[in-house]
Amino acid sequence: MIKIINKLLGIFKVEVRRAQARPLKVLQGLLENQSRPIILDIGAHHGGSVRDYRQHFPDATIHAFEPSPEIYNILKKSTASDPSVSAHQLALSDQVGQLDFHLNRDSFTNSLLQIDDLAGDAWGDDVYRAKSVKSVDVSTLDTLCSQGVFDRITILKIDVQGAELKVLRGGKGLFENGKVGMVYCEIVLVPTYQGQGDYIEILDFMNGHGYSLYGIYDPWRKGNRLLQFDALFVNSRDFI
Repeated sequence: MIKIINKLLGIFKVEVRRAQARPLKVLQGLLENQSRPIILDIGAHHGGSVRDYRQHFPDATIHAFEPSPEIYNILKKSTASDPSVSAHQLALSDQVGQLDFHLNRDSFTNSLLQIDDLAGDAWGDDVYRAKSVKSVDVSTLDTLCSQGVFDRITILKIDVQGAELKVLRGGKGLFENGKVGMVYCEIVLVPTYQGQGDYIEILDFMNGHGYSLYGIYDPWRKGNRLLQFDALFVNSRDFI
């Protein structure tokens, strides 16, 4: 069966393994000959992922993004002792300005997108519950690059609760110029947020810009149904 699945996924150059590697170890292996990587953590929440990236990439420059004022303050405090981490109170999308940011009972589900009415069918009624809405500043990857915040991205980690495709589209120029090494991105498969990015559109965007699907990690299931997973895309010119 594994051979059949690998054959079907061959178009995206992804291999399914019986024993799944830990994603940070995979990233570390891919970058073993690169020094001073630039890592963008889009949706950094309290900073746990920032600490994980620092542990695996001691010489990295890390930009961490979190739009919610309350969560940003926690992120800022948790990264204050690391001079190579810049915390930004900012959402990333495909436009510049201000947008409504939906704050939910469980802060890890906060999103630029409103919770879908069908979210409870897959996740249960207690997981996704709306609380309030706050206006937040929004920018794009291309805009930040033009402003000199960074000139390239080694690892682009995106965990923005259904708005991943918007973040990718906001960096179209960077992708077209090959300035992004790899993308580690959450992909939600079931109706969870209104207007969430479709996984086929995400695959098409990445494939169309010369990026191959390298691995699939951390799948979430309900029974036999796959709800979401994390995908690692790599620049085919550099890593394949």
